[in-house]
Amino acid sequence: MSVPLQIALGLAALAFVALVATLVPAILQVRRQADQIAATVAELRGDVAGLVRDSRDTLARLGDLSTRVEREWHHVEKVVGTVRDWTERADHVITQVDAAIEPPLLSTMRAVGLARVGIGAFMDVFRHRRRGAASTPESQGGD
Repeated sequence: MSVPLQIALGLAALAFVALVATLVPAILQVRRQADQIAATVAELRGDVAGLVRDSRDTLARLGDLSTRVEREWHHVEKVVGTVRDWTERADHVITQVDAAIEPPLLSTMRAVGLARVGIGAFMDVFRHRRRGAASTPESQGGD
């Protein structure tokens, strides 16, 4: 073999050794990271399974709650309808009572007011007449 070929083979062998020396630690590092990733994925898989179970339970409870709320809403609508009917009836009764009581009450109050004015006028006249009679000379026993 010729010297240049031996040198080329020696350099190739050195390059191969350098490549192996570099690749072995890199491959070992990749393997460690792959193991860590696999462990993390397994751990996450367990956590995700729990989360999925919790989510399903929550959705089931939410469905039950929605059904209950819907039933209660129907009850509330019935109560509101009943209250609306009662309010309309109460308004009707108040209108009827107002129509039945207001005219007689107003006429009575008008009569009481007129009587008060009349009695007041009568008392004023009666007081003035009495005062007038007490201050005249005939009532004092003069002439």
